[in-house]
Amino acid sequence: MEYRSAICPVCGTGHGKRNGKNYWDTITFDPNKPFGVIQDVGRGRSFAVIGYFNPDDDPDGYFPAVKARLLQAVAEWVAKGWIAKEEVTALAQQIGVEKRGGERGEYDQGDFRGAVGKF
Repeated sequence: MEYRSAICPVCGTGHGKRNGKNYWDTITFDPNKPFGVIQDVGRGRSFAVIGYFNPDDDPDGYFPAVKARLLQAVAEWVAKGWIAKEEVTALAQQIGVEKRGGERGEYDQGDFRGAVGKF
């Protein structure tokens, strides 16, 4: 008998089937979710959620690290052939990223908020 899981390209955690259901199919995309969560800690506490935060309120510097890893994960999957460069280009065009001059096809940052919920 064996257990298989898919490794998250961003965090490195493996997830497979739970109660007979594919974990990845159970995740609901929420375009309104915050960047981070604030939890209550301390002796006798239950890690209850007491608030949320966005990248502009990130004193621990998580956002730059998560952003870098997300972009690195996309590049890794392209390099491995798991995502076609054309898929990344199509996504960039759909979310409003405009191509700058240059042979490498570098892109200016666009507004990603409107399109990610479509995927």
